[in-house]
Amino acid sequence: MNQEAIDKKDAWIIERDRIVNERAAKFHSGINVVVTAHAEQRIFMQACLESVKDFGHVLVVYDNPAGRYDTHLPDPEMFKLIDSFIMKHPTREHPGPTYPQFWNFKHAADFLYGSKAEHVFVIGADSILERPEGIKEIKDMLGESDLISCSTKNPTRHSGVYCNSKSFLIKKISFIKLMEFIEQTFIPFDKQYGNMESRFGLAIKDLMLDEVVVPELPLEDQFAHAYDDKDNCIQRGTWGDVLGYRHLGGEHKIRRMQKRIPIEEKYFGMKYLRSQEKFLLTWWKENKQESLEAWWKT
Repeated sequence: MNQEAIDKKDAWIIERDRIVNERAAKFHSGINVVVTAHAEQRIFMQACLESVKDFGHVLVVYDNPAGRYDTHLPDPEMFKLIDSFIMKHPTREHPGPTYPQFWNFKHAADFLYGSKAEHVFVIGADSILERPEGIKEIKDMLGESDLISCSTKNPTRHSGVYCNSKSFLIKKISFIKLMEFIEQTFIPFDKQYGNMESRFGLAIKDLMLDEVVVPELPLEDQFAHAYDDKDNCIQRGTWGDVLGYRHLGGEHKIRRMQKRIPIEEKYFGMKYLRSQEKFLLTWWKENKQESLEAWWKT
């Protein structure tokens, strides 16, 4: 092997080691990100991952799909933005989102136990942050407390304990404690505690965790129902103001039901458009009212 070949090989080894070390260090630095996902959310998943990729190590916890694995997993472009990937055991047999949510968070807490990162940020794969730089402000709001969520108990809406699990920032050690507590009501399953938001609220109360209440609560907990006269989603509280948080999955559904204009084209994964959304392609391209009305009727 001549000297030029030796030099090229040495340079390649140096670059390989740099990348390996950077990826390893990422697990222990910044904020560990947990993205909860299932196959139907892939339509917005690329946009979600792009919005949180710079926080730190990105872990995706994925529902075990009902159909073929080769057609129900994220595509390679998404995997380039994912640092770790867990596909949990099938949970579809149980109705509703609560039981699958528990396993999403449980597996995430177990996986991140070995990380030296102090905080965990959770978001669903059908949501995005249009202002991810706002995470520093959210972290400052949290301070030395245990957790801060996108919304928490509002006396006008919630009669009992409540903490929104759609998106939150939490100390890693508190996340582990939270899930260990909630696990006691899932194995075996106990229905009396209600949905995940109720279970979060109960755990926070019983564990006496220090929860920071966001300065501005959203108008409603799904972040998808309130719009202005220009069809912009409004009154999204602190999570919306500071992080630019949007629940795209909810918006997509409600905008069609309320006969509004669709979400911006840039947020859609075009390969995941379903047959009922084919009219959106014409709407984005030609802005024809009949295309919009055809989508509303699907």
